Amino acid sequence: MAEGLTTKVRFDDREFRRMMRRAQGLDFRPAFEATGSHMIESIHQTFEKQGRPQRWKPLSAVTLYQRAGGTVGRVFKQRGGLKKGSEKKILGAKILMRTGRLLRSFTYRTTSDEVEVGTKLPYAAIHHFGGMAGRGKKVKIPARPYAQILTGDRLAIYDIFTNFMKRELKT
Repeated sequence: MAEGLTTKVRFDDREFRRMMRRAQGLDFRPAFEATGSHMIESIHQTFEKQGRPQRWKPLSAVTLYQRAGGTVGRVFKQRGGLKKGSEKKILGAKILMRTGRLLRSFTYRTTSDEVEVGTKLPYAAIHHFGGMAGRGKKVKIPARPYAQILTGDRLAIYDIFTNFMKRELKT
């Protein structure tokens, strides 16, 4: 360049290329195991907080009624108001946690080049993505995403792989 200001940056990639040749033979399974474990914990945190980063839509009145016992005689007093047991069930109702089966169903599987996190429960997708369900698809279930990679997860996964590479490729 003839005039003005020029800044030149040069990258000597010999060391990087040497490390990448060494990395080709690595079994990344331990890093994927740690990633799978991290993601299961992240899903647990999402359930505990009832949605992350945004809270999930609250349970509908119909769902709360069903959780409390589902019949007028079981839920309400004769002179009105909620029975004590029903009140406890309604106030303590956690979203997607009626039995805890969905949360407990999450597992992960690793190979040398990937980790797969998920559940085999058939109703998992409708609760994650939302949609119409029930007889005749007349019930609208709101999306309550729980299996997602959040910014904090991305950083943790980066750290897992960075530390793995540092350990394995000590120079």
